Amino acid sequence: MTSSAASPGQAVLRHPVVFVLVLVALTAAGGFAGSSQKPSYTAEARLVVGEFSLSGQASQGLFPANKALASTFAGLVGTTGFRDLVADQLKVDGPRLAGKLSASPISDSPILRLSASSESPTEAVAIASAASTSLSPYVQQVSRQGGGSQILLDTYRQVTVERAQAERNLAALRTRFGANPTGAQLGELDTANAVVEAASLRSDAVAAQYREQQRTAGDSAQLTVIQPADSAASDAATNRQRGLALGLVVGALTGALVAFVLERWRARRAVPPQPAAAEPPAVTSE
Repeated sequence: MTSSAASPGQAVLRHPVVFVLVLVALTAAGGFAGSSQKPSYTAEARLVVGEFSLSGQASQGLFPANKALASTFAGLVGTTGFRDLVADQLKVDGPRLAGKLSASPISDSPILRLSASSESPTEAVAIASAASTSLSPYVQQVSRQGGGSQILLDTYRQVTVERAQAERNLAALRTRFGANPTGAQLGELDTANAVVEAASLRSDAVAAQYREQQRTAGDSAQLTVIQPADSAASDAATNRQRGLALGLVVGALTGALVAFVLERWRARRAVPPQPAAAEPPAVTSE
């Protein structure tokens, strides 16, 4: 008589202590490994393109253009020229800052977020502070070298493509609505109209700023630090949580495997040995 093999789930139910011990041990090991990682520190500064007052930007019609420029200026943070400028201010070699600086625009605003990372919180704050005060001079330097017009042209191309895509989407929606007008399609049509109007406004504003830049021959958009980098955040808690999560998953899988192997071993020992088949009596001839 043989017993049917238990599934891993059944094995865990039959050996819960083994499963829990393995799970707890490996989860604790994962948390310890995560806590043992050397933490990285990130300091952040925020800058606004144009006037600090967003209402002032709106009254001058510059908000859409400055919002587009925030994305362009954020891209300058990753250039070698800007990295070397920050390194000169900190009196360190440029390659030392490789991979430590980044920037990204905050959605639907002329504000960009500038971040610096380091294994030292003091160094992270120093790099972010130097970068935030160096970005405006760097933009002006690029403008004096003729790059300011190129930045605006690149931005104009970007917003023009967005405008053309929005207009094509609007045309397609109008065609579908003409063939089968419904309330849902009407709502989509209104939204598409608003998107086209916003894209047109951004395009016109960037074009106006380009013409103004050409007229002033070297002036560039104002960049103002609105939130200096005065502290750095550590990723130690994130590392510990990541280690705990990994340990929990590995511990659950390993605990189930150990319980399954133990159950298979127990089942084999529980099967009694089969008696040997009796040999038929020998046939003798008289």
